[in-house]
Amino acid sequence: MEKPIAAFFCSYIFTLLIVSCDGKKARCGNVILSTPIAYNDFIVDRQNEVIEKMVKLNQLYQQGTNQEIEWHYKELVRCTDSNLIKIKQLTPYEEDSSLKINALNLLNYYSKIFHNDYKEIVDVFLKGVAPSNYEMERIYEIIQEVKKKESELNAQLSKSQSMFAKKFGFEFEEENAIATPDIEKLKEEQEL
Repeated sequence: MEKPIAAFFCSYIFTLLIVSCDGKKARCGNVILSTPIAYNDFIVDRQNEVIEKMVKLNQLYQQGTNQEIEWHYKELVRCTDSNLIKIKQLTPYEEDSSLKINALNLLNYYSKIFHNDYKEIVDVFLKGVAPSNYEMERIYEIIQEVKKKESELNAQLSKSQSMFAKKFGFEFEEENAIATPDIEKLKEEQEL
């Protein structure tokens, strides 16, 4: 009777070892990221989702209705907050959390500007009248501040991606850049 019990426990322990060594390197909820490329792509996809929403909203300032602008603004905020939560839930890849930390810094910044600064811009466009020179200058100021800070955070993220790629032996393409509205084009259209 002791041999079958011992055999059962040995096979159970062996099974646990096999399952624990199945290449699971990181996770976000139920999503398992078993390669460094998958981990990097997961982070890049979160950022790209936000950027796509930002680009769409920026286009609507020039050609959208107030309802479209308001809806896409809310969608941008929701998407940003959702992706921020996903990055917060992401575990480090093989105990390397530098990529996650820099992604968190960038998405935290996006969340902050979308809840505050972009809200100010949206409110100007939703008034239904052409923005004043003061409002256009304020929008320009916000955009310049956002571009500068976003550029710094994106550079830090790119640097950590490069170091992460080097550490884990893969290459990545850098194609994440913020798309902000063309302030001169906005000024010209408002004067028409």
